[in-house]
Amino acid sequence: MNQDLIDAYKKLDAIKEFECDQNIQTVLELLTKWKGKAQDNKELKLIIESFLDIQWHIIELKRDRDLALKAVMQYKFQRDGAVNERNEAKQQLKKYEDSHFD
Repeated sequence: MNQDLIDAYKKLDAIKEFECDQNIQTVLELLTKWKGKAQDNKELKLIIESFLDIQWHIIELKRDRDLALKAVMQYKFQRDGAVNERNEAKQQLKKYEDSHFD
């Protein structure tokens, strides 16, 4: 059940990210079109520059999120490996004790 919730969250997150990317693309296209029509409009230039700064921030946030998720996945993999090794060592110890201390 837990994995189903994780998968559903990932799908919703992908949809939201796609929608955000589409909205950003639309705004950039309109700003580029308007920039060509109003070369000397300082306010429009400020809006374009500000929006590009926002876009770079979003890219950095996505990168940071991806790095954090990768780190969590690596941690879980290493943790699971350590737990498996511990369980194997316990089994070997029990087997040794059973065969030598009966």
